[in-house]
Amino acid sequence: MENIVLFGGAFDPVHNGHLRMANAASFLLNADVVFVPSKSPRWKNPTVGIEHRLKMLTLAIRQNGISGTTISDFEIKSESAINYTIDTIRYFVKKYPRKRFFLLIGADQVNQFAQWQEPEEIIKLATVVYIPRPEIKVDEKIAKRFSIEQLPYNHTGEVSSTKIRNLQSLDMPSSVLDYIEKNHLYYIEKIINIMGKERYTHCLSVAHLARS
Repeated sequence: MENIVLFGGAFDPVHNGHLRMANAASFLLNADVVFVPSKSPRWKNPTVGIEHRLKMLTLAIRQNGISGTTISDFEIKSESAINYTIDTIRYFVKKYPRKRFFLLIGADQVNQFAQWQEPEEIIKLATVVYIPRPEIKVDEKIAKRFSIEQLPYNHTGEVSSTKIRNLQSLDMPSSVLDYIEKNHLYYIEKIINIMGKERYTHCLSVAHLARS
C-alpha cells in the first residue's frame, strides 16, 4: 500500500485495545500498519524488558491475523538512551520516500503532543491521527494547532496496559495471557505469593480446562 501507519508504544503489555486501534487505522486509512515497540520510551518506565514485550506483540499480531501488519525493531536496536518519535519517522521517511505516513497515537497523548521532541517537524513528515476514548477529553486547541486528526471510530471498552498489570482487565489475546502466565509476568508473582505456587498451578490448570 501507499500509506503506512506507524504505531509506537511500550506495549507493556499489548492488549486488544491496541489491536482494535491498528485494525481501525488500517481500514480507515487504507494503510499498512507498522508496530514500533519502544525499548526506552520517554514518558513511561516499562515494567518488563523489551524481549518479553516484543514476544507478546508478535504473538498478538499472529493470533489476531492482521494483514499488512509488521513489527519494526528500529527503536529496539537504537543506542539512544531515549527513543524519540521524530527519529523513528525520519528513518522511515528516508527508507520509503514514496510512501505517505500517518502516526497513530493514543487519545491521552494528544494533550501532551506539544511536549514531544520536535512536534513541528513530526507533523511535516507524517499526519498525526488518534482514536477517541470516552474517558479522555482531548484538548481541541492542541489538536488544531498540530493538525491532529480524529479517526471516525468508536473505541469500545476502557482496557489499558495499566489495568492489565493491576489485574483489573484481561482484555488481551489468549496467546499473550498464556505467555504472561508461563513467564510469571506482571500480576502473576503477586498471585503466587498470595495463593502459593501449588494452589496457583492447580487453579491455572482448571482455568485452562474450562477455557478449552
